[in-house]
Amino acid sequence: MPISPHYKRLLEGHALTLRNKVNAGYFGRLDPFLLADKMGMEVHFVGPDSGLPEDLLERALGQSGSKWDAGTIKFPDGRIRVFMNPKKLKERQHATLMEEVSHIHLGHKPTEIVQCEGIAFRTCNKSHESQAYWLGATALLPERLLKGSITRGLTVEDVASEHQVSVDLVRFRCNVLGLKIALAA
Repeated sequence: MPISPHYKRLLEGHALTLRNKVNAGYFGRLDPFLLADKMGMEVHFVGPDSGLPEDLLERALGQSGSKWDAGTIKFPDGRIRVFMNPKKLKERQHATLMEEVSHIHLGHKPTEIVQCEGIAFRTCNKSHESQAYWLGATALLPERLLKGSITRGLTVEDVASEHQVSVDLVRFRCNVLGLKIALAA
């Protein structure tokens, strides 16, 4: 699943811009929560203290809780609030928050709101979702970082652990870049 050299350069450039906001450079671990804070985004885990009505809270964390990762609201006064699912693994939360950060960084406009099982959701612009996913993944694991990991003799599992992302995300980035990182024995 290689990408064009032009798109790869574009992604890597945007990723470095985001990483530099928190002094992660090419090789540091990017903390998406710190980056969101630097960008003025409020991040809240859905729970009793998140300010959501009781019935919505119950639906968001009940049976519907496995169906969503996060949602971002941009208020008319410019505030940006991200609501995250606390039931997701830390590695998934990092990737999800980077997608939300990427939407804001890229200036994506919100889509329309629809109801599903009594919960309001935004519809999906597949192009925007794809752009945000690819940029978020690139920001978490830029090409230079992965090439450096190969030089250091790290495994896919080592990279995932060191950068607090999933093994699947490391494999995705390596596949996209045509890199081979060893698997743990």
